[in-house]
Amino acid sequence: MSWHREQERGSALGLASLAWALRWLGFWPARIVSELVVAYFFLTGARARAASRSYLQRVERVPAAAGRLPKGPRLWQSYQHFRTFGCVSLDRLALWTQMAARFQIDFPQRPLLLELHNSGRGALLLGAHLGSFEAMRALADRSGKPVYLLMFQGASPKLYALLRRVAPQLEQRILHVAPNDPSTVLELQRHIDAGHWIAILGDRKELASARRVARVDLLGAPVELPQSPLLLASLLGCPVFTVFGLRLRPFHYDLHVERLAERVVLRRGQRDSDLRGFLQLYAQAMERMCARAPLQWFNFHDLWDLAPTPIESAPRSETQPAS
Repeated sequence: MSWHREQERGSALGLASLAWALRWLGFWPARIVSELVVAYFFLTGARARAASRSYLQRVERVPAAAGRLPKGPRLWQSYQHFRTFGCVSLDRLALWTQMAARFQIDFPQRPLLLELHNSGRGALLLGAHLGSFEAMRALADRSGKPVYLLMFQGASPKLYALLRRVAPQLEQRILHVAPNDPSTVLELQRHIDAGHWIAILGDRKELASARRVARVDLLGAPVELPQSPLLLASLLGCPVFTVFGLRLRPFHYDLHVERLAERVVLRRGQRDSDLRGFLQLYAQAMERMCARAPLQWFNFHDLWDLAPTPIESAPRSETQPAS
């Protein structure tokens, strides 16, 4: 069984336990349950612990991250990494329920999306397993602009089943698409033409073939990221924004949005290099967020475990991220 299937099964089991506690005991007792769940997965997840330590070693070398990691042995830092994942997971469940109104969501870049909202244009929102994208969805719901989540068929079936059970009202916001199905683009184009915002997470490559990934630099070393989100954006001809919701404290998130590209244009004969350029911009946006909140990237797999290959210089994109 591949690592992401193991991780999905474990995440679903942990979330199911938290969902039960949240429903029957309340938020703060559920926090105690989350500590027990986190301790179990930390003690039994040797591969995840090693991946966490590898990531933390890299992020602590970033100057902007200085002083943002807890002091102590790296094993203690890794445990805090797991604990933060438990906190954000519980928040995600709370944001799926009637508790969503209790959350304060700060949004410094509000004018950026307000302009998009007023234009009536559709857009692709590119997130990651970094912080909680639910903060964006909850804020959009409050403004009357629903966000649709793109999911590939067969991905995370247990987590999807839990969502249907805990928050069935959100099921209509999920777009199920099949990889390599031409009708996928037509369906998504209808949503974009209707002015909808479509969210997709772009930091995991498990659903991409070996020919649909690109190597970019992240935290000082190469990683492989899927090309699919930006290939979709180029076909849809829509703006692309990176979106990350960082947890500040219980019931309080800080939403960060940057314009990645007004439109993803891939030149004839240079598609791969252009895709690599856009993906490098995405990786740089993730790196900025990792430096700001080092414990909130929840990818417990060593992305840097690759055969050494030189990183080719990426071309300059037509649109740089907003500062």
